[in-house]
Amino acid sequence: MAAGLRLWLLGRFRAEVGGQEVPERRWRRRKACSLVKLLAVASRHRLHREQLMDTLWPDLPPDAAGANLRKAVYFARQAIGAEALRSGEDSVWLEPDGLWVDVDVFQAAIATGDATGALGLFRGDLLPDDRFEPWAEERRQLFRMQLLRLALGLAAELEQGEDLGRASWVLERLVELDPLSEEAHLRLARVQAKTGHRHLALRTCLQLHDRVRRELGEGPSAESCRLRDDILAGRVGPETESAAGLGPASGGEDLLVEERRLVTTVALQFGPSPRGTAARPGRREAADRACQVFQAWGGSAERSGGGSIVAIFGLPLLHENDAGLALSAAAEIVDSNTTQVCIGVHTGQIVGRAQPLPSLAAAAGQILTIARRLAEAAEPGTVLVCERTHRAASAQFVFADQASIAGTAGEPGRAAGLSQ
Repeated sequence: MAAGLRLWLLGRFRAEVGGQEVPERRWRRRKACSLVKLLAVASRHRLHREQLMDTLWPDLPPDAAGANLRKAVYFARQAIGAEALRSGEDSVWLEPDGLWVDVDVFQAAIATGDATGALGLFRGDLLPDDRFEPWAEERRQLFRMQLLRLALGLAAELEQGEDLGRASWVLERLVELDPLSEEAHLRLARVQAKTGHRHLALRTCLQLHDRVRRELGEGPSAESCRLRDDILAGRVGPETESAAGLGPASGGEDLLVEERRLVTTVALQFGPSPRGTAARPGRREAADRACQVFQAWGGSAERSGGGSIVAIFGLPLLHENDAGLALSAAAEIVDSNTTQVCIGVHTGQIVGRAQPLPSLAAAAGQILTIARRLAEAAEPGTVLVCERTHRAASAQFVFADQASIAGTAGEPGRAAGLSQ
């Protein structure tokens, strides 16, 4: 049995064996530590050797990557104990006996609706020291979104039950964790005003306005301005209700949340039509099938101008591998379509309401513009992706060489071979 391995991944990475913290110097190799992190976030804390090799050493040939993996396993076992890290012919895994990982407990709290427990565990983003690692980025976004929705629902229940002190604590914590969450700021400002602290409420509103303008280059929303004006006019206070329209949420399902999220946008354009009108019905059928494929892979799809198609993966539902799902859908469409298509795929952040969902083109904004530029530059029957999509899906797909594409805000493109 393992000597009690405990791993913290939310906030600063920390490992304990038998109640004693593993000092940084004991890892000796950075990849040994990365190996343990990867296993800690993996399902059942087990990964195939090839997955580890592709993730940690994507540019090395198999023999060299395999040798590096054996070294990483050796040094990781030296750090946390041979009984805690096991390896077989095909896989490497963390021994479940005596293992505790904060992410496991956090996800269990999310699954059971325990917002207080999830907030207590969330000491910070998932593995902030690995911020530019593609394998951690989408899961990091997912955890943050899950916590935001659950805790906002708890805050709304507390506010409705007049437990304003606890509601304020939850909302202050959310503002600290996500400084650009408009919903958290506005609910906090309203709670502060209802407790008679109008100066704090105004400061919260102005703080949001300043952050949105400085970091996103946008002005305050209409809801934010209305609430600020209500507070200034005294229409929100201990004995009043807000005219800003922020009703109580029910478990996070109906929240009009202004949120940042990482999504993957796909733009599909059809190649030149053959002469004559007979091609039009075939193109309509192809467009219908393409929309069905995008939706089957978990995306939202709609027709756009000129018969093109827009699809978004990550809105309204966020998955752990939206870039991979988008490319899987694109590969199926390219392989099965008798009508030549040109597809562009771009991964980036959007800021908007999760519910109700506006048109996909309006929701995607600038990242859709880049996806369309990539689609315009793609050869018929190919998929052209941005560098961020490539990084997110490089362990799953084979890509062609990088190329510079004009009109994509400095994003290089890669033609995707899309062999998995």
